[in-house]
Amino acid sequence: MKTLAHILFFLLSIPVFSQYLNPGGFPLITEPQISLKTNDHNSEGFLVTWDTIIYHFFRQDPGNLGNHTGNGGRIMMRKSYDNGDTWTTPDVIFDGPYDDRNIHGGITETGRIIVTFRQYNAFTQQHIEYNLIYSDDFGNTWIGPITIPTEGVASGTHQIFGNNHIGYYNIIYNLKYCEMRHSWDGVQWDSIVYVWDYRLNNLYKISEASFVYLGNGVMIGLFRNDSGILGENFLQVESYDYGQTWTEPMLTNIADGFFCPSPWIFYDYEHNHVWIVAIDRRGNFPPTYIHNWSNVWLYCAYPDEILNNPHEYTTFLTFLRPKPSFFRIYGYPASTKTPDGNYLILFTESEYRNKGEWAYLYQFKILYNFGPYVGIQNNTFPLLSSIKLFPNPSSNFINIIGNVSEKGNDMVELRIYNSIGQTIYYESKKVPFSKSFHFVVDIHQLPEGVYHCLININNDKISVPFFKQ
Repeated sequence: MKTLAHILFFLLSIPVFSQYLNPGGFPLITEPQISLKTNDHNSEGFLVTWDTIIYHFFRQDPGNLGNHTGNGGRIMMRKSYDNGDTWTTPDVIFDGPYDDRNIHGGITETGRIIVTFRQYNAFTQQHIEYNLIYSDDFGNTWIGPITIPTEGVASGTHQIFGNNHIGYYNIIYNLKYCEMRHSWDGVQWDSIVYVWDYRLNNLYKISEASFVYLGNGVMIGLFRNDSGILGENFLQVESYDYGQTWTEPMLTNIADGFFCPSPWIFYDYEHNHVWIVAIDRRGNFPPTYIHNWSNVWLYCAYPDEILNNPHEYTTFLTFLRPKPSFFRIYGYPASTKTPDGNYLILFTESEYRNKGEWAYLYQFKILYNFGPYVGIQNNTFPLLSSIKLFPNPSSNFINIIGNVSEKGNDMVELRIYNSIGQTIYYESKKVPFSKSFHFVVDIHQLPEGVYHCLININNDKISVPFFKQ
C-alpha cells in the first residue's frame, strides 16, 4: 500500500502543461512547472533519452540542512516513461565520502550512460578529484568511480556529445582554463583535443562551458564569463575541423549582458535550430538590479545566423524566474529530446533557508509536435498516404514505400534518428509521375534498438518507428 509520503511525492512530481508562454507561436513554450521539490537540496544535473525513457541525474544534499555545498551531496537518478510528465522516485546511484557535485555526462549510441562529477571536500573547501561512473544496463548497475587526471575540476554545464563515427567529446574546466577531450567509448578520456588556458595572462575569465556539434566538423561553444562587468556575458568560440582549432573567444549579447552562471546550448537537427538557454543573476549588479527580477532567456537561431556573429542573437522568449526573491536563482539548465519529438528543459530555482540555500527543480517544454509519434497510418496528412515500412523488425534492410496524394514535382526527404535524437541517415528523391516512392536503407551496421524514420514532403511529416534486431 502506498504511504502518504509516496502519494505526496507523486503529486509534487506531476507538472500539468496547461498554459503556453507564447500562445500562437512556434514552437510552443510551456509554462515552467515544479518538477521536484522536497525538503532536500536538489540541484544541477543532466538528462538523456533512450528509446521511450528519459533519465535524469542530479545532485541531492538530503534533509533540511542540505545546502549548495556539503559532504552529504550525492548522485541521484530518476526516470520518466511519459515524456517528462511524471517521474519515478529518485534513487541514489553514488554516495561517496565527500560532496559529489557538478553532475554531468551523456549517453553513447550503444546506450552506455556516463555520469561525470567532482568530489569536493566541503569542510576544507578542497577539490579532491574528477570522476566518472558508467552503466551498460540503463542504470541498473554502475561501474566506477574512475578518476580522470586533469587540471580541470568539473564539466561545467557541458553534456557529452558525438557519435560512433566521430567519437565523443567532453569538456573539463577550471577557473580561466578548459580542456576539450575525446573518447571512442565514453570511458577512456586520455585524448586532449584542445586547451584554453588563460591562467597566466588573465585575457579571458572563462569557467563553465557548454558545447554542441552541428555537423560537418562544425562545433560551437559558450563559456561563462567571470569578468564581473555588466554587459559582458557568455563568450562564444567556434571550430570548423572537429575541435582541432578554435576561433578567439568573442563576447555575445545574450541576456542583455547580465551575468549568467551556466550556459546551455543544444541543436535540433530536424529543424536546423540552435537553442540557447540562459538564466541571469542580475542582482550581481546592485542596487540598480536585484535578483527578484532575474529572467530565463531562450534563443533560437539557424547556425549561419550566429556563427561568426555572436553579437546578433535575437531573443525568442524570456520569462521571470518562477520564485522571485532577493536570493539568487541557481540556474544550470539542461535538456533532452523527448520520445515524442519535443524538448524537455530542467533548471534549478533556489531560496534562502537555514542560513543557506534551498534548491529545487522546475521544468518546461519546447513543443514542436503536439502529439505522440505517428505510426503507419493512411490519409492522415494531405500529401502523404499509405506509408509502409517493412520488414519490421529487421537486421539488414528496411523498405519504406509511400504515395503522394497530389501531383507535382515534389521532393520526398527521409531522415532516420536514433534514440537520442541524432540524425544517422538522410536521403531525398524526386517524386515520379506515378506519385509513389520507395526507399531501401541498409541498416546492418546499426546497433540494436528503436529508430524513427521521418518522411517529409512540403512540410507534411510522418514518423514511423522500426526496431533493428
